[in-house]
Amino acid sequence: MTLNLPARLAQKIRSIGVGRAFSAVIETARNKALHLIYGFDPWHVTGNFYARPYKAKVVDLIATVPHQSVVEIGVGLGDILGRVHAPQRLGIDLDAAVLKAARWCMGSDVSLAVADFSKPETLIAAIKDAGFAKIDVLILVNWIHMVDMASIDATLSAMRAAVPIDHLLMDAIHPGTPGYRFTHRTDDIATLGTIKTIVKGDEVRDFVVVDLNG
Repeated sequence: MTLNLPARLAQKIRSIGVGRAFSAVIETARNKALHLIYGFDPWHVTGNFYARPYKAKVVDLIATVPHQSVVEIGVGLGDILGRVHAPQRLGIDLDAAVLKAARWCMGSDVSLAVADFSKPETLIAAIKDAGFAKIDVLILVNWIHMVDMASIDATLSAMRAAVPIDHLLMDAIHPGTPGYRFTHRTDDIATLGTIKTIVKGDEVRDFVVVDLNG
């Protein structure tokens, strides 16, 4: 049975807590205004940092490995990358409109670029244009489940041939979870390198840190 709006709101508050729910409402209002100005995908309006507690876990995980240089592909409005402390940060997205809004959200000390994961040459160009000699942490979360593992491996291999990458952070969806084209289980992710850490993200996902040099 589908829950009505008040019931869904009450369920969300129970799930994330009153404080986060209040902050989520404020951030949603801000994002709605940005959406009206820039016209990016409306998913970013409600899927914000406070409404999606797993994003805080990604930020915390990044802090567990050396991270002088961090790149996030699929950066959106910068909910994750904007909270990472690193001298070099690059956010990449397909949507130029959302990057314009992300610039407003994150300020000028984060590099931003339009590039396509299916076209690694565009990623490499963006990374080199931003002045990265290496990447300590590459973030691929949430949207990556639209891409098969063979394509992920191929793009990562092309990127690593041009720029060294030490660590990868991905999410693994629990087997049998509906709504995901690919689940990328931890066994699948382990084919990319040595798994260093696995942390529960939420009811459907775990976050995995992979040492690509291991």
